[in-house]
Amino acid sequence: MTWSELGCPRCVSIVSKQVTRHQTEDLFEAIEAGDAEGVRALLLDGQDPSCMIVETALNIAVVRGHKEIVGVLLRGGAAVNLIPPGGSMWHHAVIFGSIRICQQLLQAKADPSLPDRGGCRHSLRPIRNYDICFCPNS
Repeated sequence: MTWSELGCPRCVSIVSKQVTRHQTEDLFEAIEAGDAEGVRALLLDGQDPSCMIVETALNIAVVRGHKEIVGVLLRGGAAVNLIPPGGSMWHHAVIFGSIRICQQLLQAKADPSLPDRGGCRHSLRPIRNYDICFCPNS
């Protein structure tokens, strides 16, 4: 939004969200523990569902196979098409073979055509213990 679209206000207040690194660490601990209620409580307390330490909270939930937590994060507004260093949410759901999580991601508008960090595009159908991908120059 531009300054003129805001009506060129004479006064602007900047409000800081009260989300701290401590809350982010608590979120990741709750995800690791499979604590969906703890994740839900942190999101209700203002924690960003798309926060990232090295991976995003959603990516960790996908990798751990926590279907309920994936749902909580998606309903909380987690970004499904971010590509953190380890690969996209879709990439991990395909590799770890969770069809239900793939369905959740698709319903949340995940883009399965996004390449991972290495440029590979993963199949639309996850296959447990196998990964079908289409890599550039292969």
